[in-house]
Amino acid sequence: MVLDGEPSIRCESKHSIVNLTFENNDWWLDSGANIHVCFDRTLFKNYQKSSGRSVTLGNGSAAHVLGIGRIDLKMVSGKTLVLNEVRHVLDVRRNLVSGLSLVQQ
Repeated sequence: MVLDGEPSIRCESKHSIVNLTFENNDWWLDSGANIHVCFDRTLFKNYQKSSGRSVTLGNGSAAHVLGIGRIDLKMVSGKTLVLNEVRHVLDVRRNLVSGLSLVQQ
């Protein structure tokens, strides 16, 4: 899948720690995710701040949940997919739609 947006690269010290960031609001369907996750607060239609919650990422690390809310995804067909209980997590690199959650709706 091709990412829109230009990467920004930052190198530090002789060991060249590289940090890639993308400004990208694409959504990826993740069959392994059990919740919807979004890093961009501006996409939420409603939002409730959260404290003390975390999610486990694919690499096993924990990430803090800043809030939970609803996001309306506009499809190319003109239809809207409403995602409820989306977690706002800054530490994710991609917005994820949980395939499991879609099946359960």
